[in-house]
Amino acid sequence: MKGKWVIRGFLNLRIVTHFVIFILLIIPTVILYGYTGSSMPPMLKMDYGSQSMGMGGASVALNNNLFYMDSNPAGGMFFKVYRFSLLHQEWVYDTNYESLRATFGFGKFYIGAGLNYLYTPFKYYDYYGATSGDVYNISQYLGLINFGYKIDKWNVVLGANIKYFYYNVPQDLYENQSYSLITGDIGIVLPTDILKRFKGYLPSLVFGFTIKNIGYSSLLYYAPIEILAGMSYRYSDNLLFSIESSIPIYEPTSFSLGAEYSIQNRYFIDAGFKIKENPMFSIGFGYRKKDFRVRASYSPMLKFFNMLNITVSYSYGETKAERNKEKVEELLVKAIEYFSKGKYKESLETVAKVLDIDHNNYRAQKLFKIIEKQIEIEERIEEIQSKNNE
Repeated sequence: MKGKWVIRGFLNLRIVTHFVIFILLIIPTVILYGYTGSSMPPMLKMDYGSQSMGMGGASVALNNNLFYMDSNPAGGMFFKVYRFSLLHQEWVYDTNYESLRATFGFGKFYIGAGLNYLYTPFKYYDYYGATSGDVYNISQYLGLINFGYKIDKWNVVLGANIKYFYYNVPQDLYENQSYSLITGDIGIVLPTDILKRFKGYLPSLVFGFTIKNIGYSSLLYYAPIEILAGMSYRYSDNLLFSIESSIPIYEPTSFSLGAEYSIQNRYFIDAGFKIKENPMFSIGFGYRKKDFRVRASYSPMLKFFNMLNITVSYSYGETKAERNKEKVEELLVKAIEYFSKGKYKESLETVAKVLDIDHNNYRAQKLFKIIEKQIEIEERIEEIQSKNNE
């Protein structure tokens, strides 16, 4: 058993090393060749989802966040379930925005889609402060499609977004001020079991990296590129920490730190802060009953205080999928214990139970082949010994 964890830890460390080298190479490349102005549309800079907001926006390395596609397109879940989320955000003064997210997993692949709508009332005022003329809505729209794929051999998840953004200014308010923007995001998530202190299928130390808003605008001369990198660490099955650094090209960087504490995986408490040009602190609360979740967060900035966020989500079949994941993890541990004691047939039968639950489980498939090979070797040894005795 000890040898297994040493080997597993070494492989995780090797993958992490390659991941860090990749980041160190890609960041200078983007800085050298990517250029963006400082007037990024607000909708492309926001944090989405009550969990992300409650943890100070430190969500690039969270792998169970229903608004993952806004933080890191590689942060989705592969459960074969449907997941839906609705968000209402009180933002700056009388500006609000609404969001809808939907995603579905296929085992090794997932797809998702989202729609955002932000609206700002605009009024004319006369010399005495009274409203004058019509009231207009300046609005922003964002539609996105998300894809993700897991490379089991390396235990790495790759993800991408395709986004269409439209900024609408009424013609009779200001002419020719509306514009569109087509962008894309790419991301990587690396879940590991390094420093794991608890039982279960959830990873302990997760690394996340993404480059956002690579694209073309009909009005902005350069697309607004942004780099996000961070990691999360699950200290126990109910305590999670997360950090994130954001590097918008030619804009001030930001740093986020957050934590989440859960009680029986039903009640959630979040807290965090973000250091940037307009600092933000946040608190959040959540409740889950089987596949239904509701979360709320309050994240005031130094200059703006009405930052209230409410998210309602439903995941059809997720509770059952999580129980299957837990069962698979228990059976794999049991199979390895049998194998280490030389009980190969019992180990093979246990792995077969795993494949009955999840026939695409990469670890179970590999272990099944190893055990079969070991049984063949044992049978061959017995044949040779039998012949020698004769």
